[in-house]
Amino acid sequence: MIDNQGTICLPQGGLSQAQVIYEVIVEGGITRFMPVFWGQKTELIGPVRSARHYFLDYAMEHDAIYVHIGWSLWLWRIYRSWALTI
Repeated sequence: MIDNQGTICLPQGGLSQAQVIYEVIVEGGITRFMPVFWGQKTELIGPVRSARHYFLDYAMEHDAIYVHIGWSLWLWRIYRSWALTI
């Protein structure tokens, strides 16, 4: 996830190299960008923000790798029911 809070976020990096960019409403009515990259090395991506479980649907559309650090009981149940690799 890349920050998208207008003038209060740091400069965004890597969006111009993404093949697909999702803009999704998160808590508080703000949005986050989820860029999807393939077939290239991107030097800079950011500013990186927290993952949200509802971004999994977008990642799975592309059979993408989606990285998450932390703990979520809801996600643990999804991993088990979908037989995802963790």
